[in-house]
Amino acid sequence: MFNRMKITEWVPNQVNRHHERHVGEGEFIGERNILKYRWKGKQLPLMWPRRRYETTTYCEMVEIKEEVIGELLKAEPLIYTLINNEIQANRLIIELRHIRKQQDIVADSFWNTFPRCGKSLAKAEKLKVPEGRIGIVGCWTQITLVAPRAALDKDLYIRGPATLWVEPADPRGADGLTHWPENAIGAPGVLETKLKGVTIIAADPMKFMG
Repeated sequence: MFNRMKITEWVPNQVNRHHERHVGEGEFIGERNILKYRWKGKQLPLMWPRRRYETTTYCEMVEIKEEVIGELLKAEPLIYTLINNEIQANRLIIELRHIRKQQDIVADSFWNTFPRCGKSLAKAEKLKVPEGRIGIVGCWTQITLVAPRAALDKDLYIRGPATLWVEPADPRGADGLTHWPENAIGAPGVLETKLKGVTIIAADPMKFMG
């Protein structure tokens, strides 16, 4: 198993828009890009579909066949949810740090705020992004339509006022929506999530975008 590893993920069509988890150099061991390989869903997730793996220390790799993983998930579907939750948290934290230009974002603070600011979505829905806020699209979220189209910027954020139609890209996971008031998004250490396919609607002063 891996002792330490570095994972690099990219936004589609933006070579320089990426993030890395774990620091240190390592040997290239593989890359997964769902835009090039098999994807059985009807929708494609919008954020971070390409992932590169590197080891940063010595490791031994063990191959587990796809069929074995499939049987494991059939026997205990909750495993998929737990892993998916962790991935969503790691990816969304990067988006929120990118907007706020700071690194002190922790999971506990987010989950303390989510019950009063969040909503879980399990099907396609029409959502409103209020004026003065940003909609951050989760990595398992499929956007069907945005109106006006100009509200979707180059970083794949939706700037309010706007209306969008979204649905989970993976039927095994729920989507989510969070409305963040300005005093919450402006306070240190408030934002992060572990939801499956999350869309966050965050307060936007334009200053958050470089």
